[in-house]
Amino acid sequence: MIRLLRTPLLSIILLFGAVCFCIWQNNSIVITRFNHFDRKIPGEFNNFTIVQISDLHNKKFGPQQKNIIEKIKSISPDIIVVTGDLIDRRKYDLETALTFIEKAVEIAPVYYVSGNHEIWSGKYDLIRSKLVDAKATVLDDEMATLSKGSSSIQVLGLSHPGFLVSGGKKRTDTRKMKAQLQKW
Repeated sequence: MIRLLRTPLLSIILLFGAVCFCIWQNNSIVITRFNHFDRKIPGEFNNFTIVQISDLHNKKFGPQQKNIIEKIKSISPDIIVVTGDLIDRRKYDLETALTFIEKAVEIAPVYYVSGNHEIWSGKYDLIRSKLVDAKATVLDDEMATLSKGSSSIQVLGLSHPGFLVSGGKKRTDTRKMKAQLQKW
């Protein structure tokens, strides 16, 4: 009898653990740090700190995004890059996404590239306009120059390939991008 009860009990415990892990994973803020060294990067950019944010999917991290904003502030970034899926097409909430952007630009310049959820929402032009209004730099098939002292580097953003197949406007001018990349 005890042996028969152990198997369902173990299954319930494992299922409960898996559910708790999924909830934690979808609601936690994970910071991974690494240093990148490249002789091609000017020395003036030593200790240049980039915070990269991805796949927020309109997630709320406390009132006014306080929890994630405090984590970003604690890192003291030089720039913040948002690499897609700021919104979730299934539970579209541009206001939550913009609250994050508006608070982030108070910390450091924000550079954004589109993700598949922005494309699939069918509202990309509105999203892009609101991001620009919030002072984020949208880099869909564009390049920005970052200067520090007398040196500079370029940051390049490419549109999500979904623009080519999802009915979105084709934004990628491959000839222009190849020419820019060849300059490097």
